[in-house]
Amino acid sequence: PLISEKALDDEFEAEIVGPFTGWSGGAIFRLSNGQTWRQRNTAVYRHRGTDTRVRLIRGYFGLWRMVVISSGVSVSVSLVP
Repeated sequence: PLISEKALDDEFEAEIVGPFTGWSGGAIFRLSNGQTWRQRNTAVYRHRGTDTRVRLIRGYFGLWRMVVISSGVSVSVSLVP
């Protein structure tokens, strides 16, 4: 069954699966909980290190941000159905 953004908790944590070096516009993130998220903006971030834990937070107007826990850097994302 497909998961909708409305069915998710307002905040949760997961890990990015596979190699993760950051984002540079339109990046796709596969998470340890089976969800896939897509970057919504053109922000650029270079990730260093092996900690790929992220926190997803529902913000104003139902928009989501994904925060890399180790660096505190965040990016706007949307759930890929």
